[in-house]
Parts: sequence; C-alpha cells; structure tokens
Amino acid sequence: IGAFEIVAIREAAERVRTRDRSGKGRGPTPHFQLAEIAKFSQLSSEAQAKRSLKKLEAAGLLKYEASKITINKRALSFAEDFITLLS
Repeated sequence: IGAFEIVAIREAAERVRTRDRSGKGRGPTPHFQLAEIAKFSQLSSEAQAKRSLKKLEAAGLLKYEASKITINKRALSFAEDFITLLS
C-alpha cells in the first residue's frame, strides 16, 4: 500500500510542478528509495520492503524501479470472473 501511496504523492507533485513553454515539467527525476517505501508501508526494514515489492511484482500488481513504480491498471486474469460477478 505504501508504494501506491508514494506514487500518488509523486503524481500530484508532478501536476503542480512549474511547467516550461513546451509543457514538460522541470525538476529532478523521482527516486523511490526502499527506506521511504518501508516507512510509508510501516515495514521495519528496507529488506522487508524489497521482499514485499518483489511479491507485488510477482503477483502482477506493480513493477518497481528506483526511478519509477508502474502500477498495473488492468484487471488480473484470475480476477475477471470476480469483477463480472460484482458488476
């Protein structure tokens, strides 16, 4: 959950960042540190955060890179029947 929270915070910051004439944002590239993810996720260590991120990647929920966290926005194949039932 902490990884999703950090992505939302960074996306909000990007939207309000001063833009140049080309419409591109200025400023540093985001860097997602394991310590930051551990803190937001209330995990006790960076190693625990790294293991949790690997589990989320294996489940197909997100992809972690230090410069980017990509969240899967499509339904996972095993969840499609459940989603259909809820619709």
